[in-house]
Amino acid sequence: MTCPPRCPALQPLLRRRPRPVPALLSLLVLASQAAALDLNRATQAELESLRGVGPGLSAAVLQARAERPFADWRDLEARVPGLGERSARRLSDQGGRVQGQPHPAALRPAASAP
Repeated sequence: MTCPPRCPALQPLLRRRPRPVPALLSLLVLASQAAALDLNRATQAELESLRGVGPGLSAAVLQARAERPFADWRDLEARVPGLGERSARRLSDQGGRVQGQPHPAALRPAASAP
């Protein structure tokens, strides 16, 4: 038995369509976790692959890290010359992590402009 396109038996199936948004969000979360870069272990090339990090900043990160690993983002900001909260947040937004954690400011919603 064939059913015409507007067959009542097919209507529930036609109304139920896959929702790509939750699946896409899941993929983005997995991709961001896979793209995480531990700044306590990153090589110079890996550091320089981040937008805004050139040879000077990557060398400063490596030199400070050679003394001891970064305890947290505040420690990184305090010990690396030229790296402030805004730059650190940009690194975190690109997947940079310290002790497995994103920058604390990245966890807060962005302040809206007045």
